Amino acid sequence: MINPTLHYQKINKELVKRGASKIGFGDYGTVYKLGDRAFKVTADVVEIAHAKKLRNFRTHHIVTIHKVVEHSSKLATIEMELLNTPAHTPSIKELNKLRNELLPTGIDFEELDIRDSNFMTDSKGNVKMVDV
Repeated sequence: MINPTLHYQKINKELVKRGASKIGFGDYGTVYKLGDRAFKVTADVVEIAHAKKLRNFRTHHIVTIHKVVEHSSKLATIEMELLNTPAHTPSIKELNKLRNELLPTGIDFEELDIRDSNFMTDSKGNVKMVDV
């Protein structure tokens, strides 16, 4: 669980001031909806590194990352595609497709937090990992 620093709290408050609404949270961060995008404030250094590698990388099984703003080496805001529908448990076939889509990025599939709550469905029905 994160220990919210003043900087982390300030970033969250700024998003709310801009009209963002909180839609989720986890061990290392908080996710907000603002317009047609999701903004995740995270203190997970592995996720920050992955998000930087995935920025503008379009796939069928990984959420699209539009922008990564690093506030420090251990704090960033990730602007991503907004997915609203919780997905079913990913099938072995879907997980294998995810693994294959990761190959050009250099991200090790084993570093991902594979659990049901980290998958959502896009408007086309694709099951996408949202916690990269």
